Amino acid sequence: MLHIPSSQFRTVHAPQPARPDVRRSTLATCRDFWRTAPRGVRNDVLILTAVTPVLLAAFALLWIMVPA
Repeated sequence: MLHIPSSQFRTVHAPQPARPDVRRSTLATCRDFWRTAPRGVRNDVLILTAVTPVLLAAFALLWIMVPA
């Protein structure tokens, strides 16, 4: 059986040009913020996330109920 060294099948890829000024995604930024934030800040973010729909509903109810 003929053995062909694997080095014959290696492909040479041209180096990709560097991407200028790549901005991080919002998800990556939020993840890093969450990991580095103190526990109190994390708790405040969770509370604000839970309370926001209630505040929006209360504002909408007041908007409807108050005469123009």
